[in-house]
Amino acid sequence: MDKQRETDADDFDRQRIRNAIISNPKIILDDIEVIRAIASTDNRTLGKNIVDLRSVAMATLEDRLDKLEATNRTLVATSYENIDSVMRINRAAIRILDSTSVEEFRNVLEFDFPELLNVMKAKLLVAGQFERLGTRTQHGTTIVVRRPREISDFYHSHLTLRDDKVILRSGQTTRAGKMLGDTPEPIRSEALLPVSPGKGKIALLVLASENQFQFEPGKGTELLEFLREITRRTVERLLA
Repeated sequence: MDKQRETDADDFDRQRIRNAIISNPKIILDDIEVIRAIASTDNRTLGKNIVDLRSVAMATLEDRLDKLEATNRTLVATSYENIDSVMRINRAAIRILDSTSVEEFRNVLEFDFPELLNVMKAKLLVAGQFERLGTRTQHGTTIVVRRPREISDFYHSHLTLRDDKVILRSGQTTRAGKMLGDTPEPIRSEALLPVSPGKGKIALLVLASENQFQFEPGKGTELLEFLREITRRTVERLLA
């Protein structure tokens, strides 16, 4: 009687396992240890069904390998992009630090920044008494004098330039078009870097891109924070 009960229990357990596998085959196919066990079986002793299942297991492993290779390619591409970004920011910072006059600084913003940072336009908005700037028109459209309220409203409605926070905007949230004037392409993303030197003087560096994803909100801003601080010290050294 006990042996019969054990047989019935075993049959019941097998049926439960069978039903579970039929209802959700991924129980086996997603378990790497089970797949390895199936792949390592000897088809001469375990019959035709096992051979067929091994082919499914191998297909599953191949699919996993494809996904792993795709992930690896993505990681390599991301690493390359990060290295490229670091190099671009470092070159831009060096150009800024090499500036010894307002004119050199203006040329870096107008010509070097777009090329090095892969942006469409870079512009410095200033407000307050920057005695070394000279007239409003002396530096063209690269260093532009604006009213403090204009710059503050453009930066962000609920922040002030004292927050010293890099802001990224893209898509419908971009607002640089009116401040930067005509551009070769529509501005689809922008980075705003507060670089005010203090003492009542306001300065905001604006980087505009036609690429919607270049300054997408949520991206890391560590490199731009570094560039912001370098630019702020240069503004203080050359303009203030």
